[in-house]
Parts: sequence; structure tokens; C-alpha cells
Amino acid sequence: MFADLFGRVASAFNGTGLLLLAVAVVALVVLGLFLTPRAFVDRRLRRVAEGAGLTVSHRTRQGEQAVSFPRVMKGTRTPFGYRLTVALPSGMSVDDVTRHDSELADGLSAQEVRVSRGRPGVAVLEVYLRDATPAAFDLDALHSTIRATGAGRDLWLPVGIRDDGSPYRVGLGHLLIVGATGSGKGSALWSVIRALDALRSEGLAVLYGIDPKRAELAGVGAGFERVEYDHTGALAVLERVGQVMGERKLLGLRSFAPTVDRPWLVLVLDEFNGLLNDPEVARRRRLGELLHMILSQGRSLGVVVVAAAQNAQKESLGQLRTHFQTRIVLRVETASDVDMVLGAGSAEAGARAHEIPPATESNGYATAGVAYARSDGEPVPVRFRFPFVRDAEIAAWVDAAGRSSDHG
Repeated sequence: MFADLFGRVASAFNGTGLLLLAVAVVALVVLGLFLTPRAFVDRRLRRVAEGAGLTVSHRTRQGEQAVSFPRVMKGTRTPFGYRLTVALPSGMSVDDVTRHDSELADGLSAQEVRVSRGRPGVAVLEVYLRDATPAAFDLDALHSTIRATGAGRDLWLPVGIRDDGSPYRVGLGHLLIVGATGSGKGSALWSVIRALDALRSEGLAVLYGIDPKRAELAGVGAGFERVEYDHTGALAVLERVGQVMGERKLLGLRSFAPTVDRPWLVLVLDEFNGLLNDPEVARRRRLGELLHMILSQGRSLGVVVVAAAQNAQKESLGQLRTHFQTRIVLRVETASDVDMVLGAGSAEAGARAHEIPPATESNGYATAGVAYARSDGEPVPVRFRFPFVRDAEIAAWVDAAGRSSDHG
């Protein structure tokens, strides 16, 4: 039957007609890859919303009881599934939709649904039909991506790759990184340090380091102005940073612009919690005072803190978290840990760092480096992945920094 039908169609067209027909078919297929049938998705979303109780009851002008549902305004394909722009009925908020993201994912046959705020009265649903987490990659791959985008050196530091394959950048401001053992925290810290290479090599950034456990910053003195590994040395570094801040205050600068004589001063703190757990009370108090001053006043004076910790201890982060312009969480144990780092409601808003499986040898460390970030002004957390930074790469960086300082 189909052969006869094809024969009749073919006889109705000459060679040019067949070519046009083929082009039309290909065009329809391509169009289908990038467009989501809005009416179909709208009906499906309505069924899911009704089942989840995501509705608003109201009375019509005739006094009858009626129910309103979220309505799809626009649907487009994305590399990981599709994006829905959804109009919300009066009385429903984006937070209401966020609380039902699991039901939406199940009802839309998706692995995950992330909800963010559009314009007033509009929610944006990112529907993930497949796992969009970037595969593990190394630092060279990140740098290649940066070169491909034509990005130059600026105060936005590329530290990872987003779900859509684009670079994830953090502003040159106070940065907090929290992740459990094996989550990739070391590579995360080194990704940030390496992102500063352009500024550091030009003399526009100077690194100071504190590492109470002598772990990630062990043996990296050549690339840093100074590195300390105990509380006494840590106090000396913080006092020095405080002194620099005092000197810069006297200049009366309205805004900070780095120069070789007055560069960015980047304070890298590994094992942040250990720094504030000093058993000596007087020293612990002074460490806390200095750190609070640096975090609250340092950015405008060209002083930036990059801090890393294994867990989100409330005693350490409680009063200091809000001073970090960008907060990043890798795998942690609980949803409350996520909220402690990123801010209240972050886990419910889609930052599922507590659901990231541990990275082990048996799974090829497939989840190491996967993280969620939230910066000041960002309404929802962003998922991305840090590159894997090998020990050999760190050693090569230290050697190169040593040779550069010798020549200088």
C-alpha cells in the first residue's frame, strides 16, 4: 500500500518537485527538534497541575465556582529538554510552583524540573528529559571553551562549565566553597586560583594563603606571596591584610582599580572552619574580628577572600555567610547544609547538592566537581561542574610561578 502511495506521489512530481518535497520534510524534522508543541504541553501541564493540587479556585462573574491552572505561553527546545514559559493564575506564586517540582517532573516524564522567576506572574520551567550534568573534564578543556567564546581577561573568572556547555564565571569578590570529602573541593579551589593566572602574571593580583591542615596549599609558596599552616601564622597573615586595608583607606579612593603598585590581594583560606576553631580563646577572638573586618570592608579596598570548607558549620558561617558575594556548594549531607551555604530555600529551589551521589572509584568519580552556586542578585541556584585539576598540573603551576619570580 505504502509503495503504491509513494509511486503516485513520485509520479506527480518531477525531479525538482521531489527535491522540494525532501527539503520540506527535512525542514519539518529540524523544526520539531527546536519547537515544543505548545498546545500539547499545555494540556499535559494542566493535567499534572490538577493532580498535584497546583490550582487556584475562584468565582466567575456569574458567581459559579471555577478553577484556574498554570498556562503555557511558550515552549522551546533546549539541549537538555525544553523550556516552558508559564503564566500563573492570580493567587499563585512561583514559590508555589517550586514546591511541586518533583510532581511536575514525574508528570512530564522528566528527570528534573527547575523553576525560576520570569516577569511578574510568570514562571520559567526548565524541563530536563535527560541528565544534563557535564561529563568530567580537565582544566585544559575549560580554557579551550573560554578561547572558543572569545572571552578576554576581566573581573569575571571562568571556573567551570554549565549544563548547556557554556562557561560558568564568578565575579572577583568574596567566594565561599563548601563540599564534603571526595566532592571535588580541592579541584574547585584550584580552578579559582588558576582563573586568577592572568591577573597574577601581570602583577595585578597577589595571593596569600592559609591552610590549617596543610592540604591543598602545601608546597605552593612560589605562586603565593605567603602561605601559613598554623593559627599563629594565620593570625600574622590576617594582621598583614588588615594593615594593607588600613593603608588603602587613607588614600580615600572612591573605587578600587588594580595597579602593579596596588594589586588585588586575594586571601585563599582552605579548611575555613579549622581557622575559626582555634583552641586558644584570645587568638580565636582576634582571628574572628579580623576576618569579619576583611569580609565586610575588603572588597572596596581590593581585598578578596576565597574560602573553602568541608562542612557548613553554623558557628563558623552564621554571621559571615552573607558577606560572600558568591556561595558554592558541592556534595553535602543534608538539605539544611545546602540552605546554610546558599541561603534559606535554596534546596527547595532546585539546589539538590545533598542528592549528589558520592564520587568513588567504583563509579569513576563521575560526580566529583558537580556544584550549585548562588550569587547576590541571582534568584535561583545555578548548576555547573568544576574541572578536575591534577596534582601534576599544580606542581607545574608552582614551577612556572617560581621561574617567573626568579626572572622578575
